[in-house]
Amino acid sequence: MGKGEDWDSRNTSLTLCFLSPIRERRDILIDRALFLDSWLDKYTSLSYRLFLPHSLGLLLRASAGARHGDKAITLWQQPVLQTYIRPSLDPSSLISKQQIFDTSNTISHRLPRWLKPMATNSRIQSPYVAVFTAFELFGLCGTVLMLLTAMIARGAPRHSTWFSVVFSFLILTTSYCLLLMSGNIKNPNPPFSICASQAALVYAAPPLAAGTTLGLVTQIYYNISNLANEPGTSRRRRFWSILFVILPYLLYFPMAIGSLLAGLNRPDAVQRSVDSAYCSFNDDLRAPSRIGSITTAVLMLPVIALQAATWVKLRRTWRVVREQVVPLGTVVRVLTFTLFGALCIGAEVDTTPATVEIADAIFCTHFKEQCDECNFDGREDNDGFFGFDFTDRAPLDCPPGTLNKDGVYQCKKHGSAECRQCYGWKKQITRARTAAKKAGRSGKN
Repeated sequence: MGKGEDWDSRNTSLTLCFLSPIRERRDILIDRALFLDSWLDKYTSLSYRLFLPHSLGLLLRASAGARHGDKAITLWQQPVLQTYIRPSLDPSSLISKQQIFDTSNTISHRLPRWLKPMATNSRIQSPYVAVFTAFELFGLCGTVLMLLTAMIARGAPRHSTWFSVVFSFLILTTSYCLLLMSGNIKNPNPPFSICASQAALVYAAPPLAAGTTLGLVTQIYYNISNLANEPGTSRRRRFWSILFVILPYLLYFPMAIGSLLAGLNRPDAVQRSVDSAYCSFNDDLRAPSRIGSITTAVLMLPVIALQAATWVKLRRTWRVVREQVVPLGTVVRVLTFTLFGALCIGAEVDTTPATVEIADAIFCTHFKEQCDECNFDGREDNDGFFGFDFTDRAPLDCPPGTLNKDGVYQCKKHGSAECRQCYGWKKQITRARTAAKKAGRSGKN
């Protein structure tokens, strides 16, 4: 069609479809549609429809200096049969990051300078994404290795709250690595199903990790409080142990499902930023992000309080710590572990989840090694006492020794700290068991 020729709009349909950032199926329309009855002054077509989010429609019309019915884009030579334009993944750079896909080989049109098409094979190559992904992979591999080691080394069993914490961080790291696992880490427009699922998991995983951490810290505080007191019945302790494990997951699944349903109802809100390694919801859908942040903060604040209370308990019973009934290294590692977990409160830097997962994996590993040495493994026996062995043998294979006047075992051949620690465990276990039996007899009388 030459410059002086006119276009007969009666026999031609002009269609432009503005799809959502991650929408793959072209037959599904955006939830908001803007219909312009007379978009072109010269070429008017009653069959013309412009489907796009309302904010993008206002941007197009305002940037072109057009009002309703004015000419916003001038077409030359031939009509555009079908042009699919995908908006930017980053709302702040909506104009400069347009991607235009044409389905007609004979299309020749001119668009404003701010709406120039980009190459369709553009890929995300941000160093920020690479660093974040490396941190996440390190945390994921460390968590898997630690979990496998604990499952294989059955000689030092772990308490269920410990497994719950490790498994929650496994879910957390997997959620952030979902694009990498699906092969879409460099794809600026990942499939909608994967992107919406990842966004839902990302918002639900931090409250899960906070809940499991709270359960572990509460269990440790409860154990230290009962070092020299009556430990209670086995049934009651087992009930609380199960509750500490189940409650975080009862919170996780409703949050994940609710976030996923919200993303499905608002597909235009699901996005992936150009500098992000995972998908999320934009400002049009803030509820999942706010609920997740508030829930994480509410769960982590008691963790900090319990850490302080645990330290006070240890200071009051410092003699027990000095005799290494509860090794000081174990306490420091547990407190440091929960301190890194508390960093999740209000964190807005994307690398924070990755660094927290790395630190927690390292400190969980050290805490596990200390459990192997001292048998402080969170095991419950028939008497319902957590973390100690009430059998007649010592927790470790101790060298032969004798009791001194203070009731502390001293090795005949090896006067090492490990030997004193080994028999110190047995001494305190016997003392706690005797006190519990005396309290039981006095209660019956």
